[in-house]
Amino acid sequence: MNKIEIDLTPKEEEFFEEGERNIMKVRIQLPTGEMIDNVNYRVELSLSKEAMLGLGINLIRAVYNDSSKVNFWHLYPSESDFSSQSLGIYLHSTSCQLLVSENDFGSLQDVLDSNQKS
Repeated sequence: MNKIEIDLTPKEEEFFEEGERNIMKVRIQLPTGEMIDNVNYRVELSLSKEAMLGLGINLIRAVYNDSSKVNFWHLYPSESDFSSQSLGIYLHSTSCQLLVSENDFGSLQDVLDSNQKS
């Protein structure tokens, strides 16, 4: 697939909503490496419009480019002597490092059921 067309008018149900598999998990990694899952914590993502486009386009490309590998990105804040664009964005100089990974969580019902068991 070389091109994808995106309708800017939202539909009642989008193709990516089928099966309720469009799930994102947000965690916090402490300097010790420990990952924290806590619904009382908040994470802010603040993007310029250009960054929203860059991130969105690059994530869409990642979905369609190579389905045989699992995607993982580690983004670092920009510095005056080194800045690196990844996923179509530069991280603000005062940002935390950002880890982005692709995971298959199953359906929303699978996630909710597994939470009730634990």
